[in-house]
Amino acid sequence: SVFIYDFMIHKEHRSKGYGKQTLTAVEEKVKALGIETIFLHVFGHNTIAIDLYQKACYETTDLRMKKKLSK
Repeated sequence: SVFIYDFMIHKEHRSKGYGKQTLTAVEEKVKALGIETIFLHVFGHNTIAIDLYQKACYETTDLRMKKKLSK
């Protein structure tokens, strides 16, 4: 398996299909290497990225939660 550690499309280039194209290119390269699984992390507040990954058929495998306690 491989892990996408850092993936960012700069703000001025978003909503132009570059994220989808990048994921497709990564998937093609990973397949060519004979690797079957891609992992990545996305912050829960990053709804745009979550939407992109879901459209690319990524599925949620973990869920972290927190509670901030008052002093």
